[in-house]
Amino acid sequence: MIKIGRVQSTVDVTQGGVLTILPLNAKGNSEAAEIQAVPCSTNIGDGHGFLSVPGPGSTVLYVEMPFVEKGGNKPPFTHVWLGAIPSPFHHTKGRSSVANDKNDPDDFNTSQKDYLCRPPGVDEVTFDAKAPEGESMYRDNNLPQQDMWKSKNGDKIVMSHKITSKGTHDNSIEIQAASGKKIRFDDGPPEMHMDRITLSDERYGNTVGPNRLEVISGGKHPNSAWLTTTHAQHFISDCGSQFQKIQRGKASQYRENQAEGNIEDCVYNGDHITLAEFNLKRTAVRADIEEVAEEGNILYKTNTGDITVDSATNITGRAGQEITFEADTSITTQAGTSITTQAGTEILNTAATQIQFSVGGTTATITGNGIVQQSGNKSISQAGDGIQISVGGSSITVTEDQIVISSDNIVLNSDNVTLNNVTGSLNAHTHGSSPPPN
Repeated sequence: MIKIGRVQSTVDVTQGGVLTILPLNAKGNSEAAEIQAVPCSTNIGDGHGFLSVPGPGSTVLYVEMPFVEKGGNKPPFTHVWLGAIPSPFHHTKGRSSVANDKNDPDDFNTSQKDYLCRPPGVDEVTFDAKAPEGESMYRDNNLPQQDMWKSKNGDKIVMSHKITSKGTHDNSIEIQAASGKKIRFDDGPPEMHMDRITLSDERYGNTVGPNRLEVISGGKHPNSAWLTTTHAQHFISDCGSQFQKIQRGKASQYRENQAEGNIEDCVYNGDHITLAEFNLKRTAVRADIEEVAEEGNILYKTNTGDITVDSATNITGRAGQEITFEADTSITTQAGTSITTQAGTEILNTAATQIQFSVGGTTATITGNGIVQQSGNKSISQAGDGIQISVGGSSITVTEDQIVISSDNIVLNSDNVTLNNVTGSLNAHTHGSSPPPN
């Protein structure tokens, strides 16, 4: 015959789920001495199976079961407890008979309500011993659409399929510690921010919610993973590599720091390599871009294109020893106002073909043959063994052997002119008029 009793103690030196039970009669009063009973489970023994032990004060069902002696040894227990029943009964305030959570500890419960949602009265007596978290299991429609396993200290496993006309849509499995840390497998609709797997802690009440890792299947960000923390995130590989890779499709990778801090990349025993199939772009919005090689060189190199340095104000180059610009074809320097080159010892410009300086409409070109300075239709050229001054179609060429004056109109205005050691007056005589006297 099945009997009813109240758990007096869960102390068990055999560590096998033995309960000390006080037998009760139909009126709930004790009718016999305490007995000890071993548990009954759907699967238990040989160190495996399922066991959940009800706490002191729980109402349990038990039976008397004479064990068969084996090898002359009589088992020490003759009773088996079958399970606890969630019938409410009076007990002292805060004394949980089945389960509690971290907000309602066994030793001082001042907020737990009875099965009619009544708080503890002034007589400090309340009803308890209900099913664990019945208000969640039966909410909205009074149907038990959750399967619950909750330990005495608040750890729980909840399997839910509750969809009601009042807006509840819970289709999930949740494993939660008493502190609030949990893993949730959610098969709810994506538009309700469900359809995901969430690993989270108890840090609620801040701007970003708990620290959590979410694997999202559907909704606004389908097939994605989100890691959210209120403070630092550390990714450490002790002796292997770390990879971040986008394999296909059209997507981007971003690193943003919206706080007051830096983004730093440090390589201590190797190179820092950045490779782009197309463009590399760096922008400093309100400050400088600084590149420092403490013990090496800084090299800017293109295989087929140009290197352009463009500044809205000034471009300054300083070197402790030398500044060298080399090009297989040409080097071009342009400025809106001026170009200044200073050196403590010497300025050396070398080119295989030519060096050209240009200011406004004036250009100076240095080649292997000489120097040409040109401004509009005026030019001065030093080439070969001579110097030529040219304005429009007129020119004067001076070499070691001769002076050649070429113009449509030549005017020599002087009191005395010596030509081939012959001196005479050339007043008002021009090219094309009568020759001057010898």
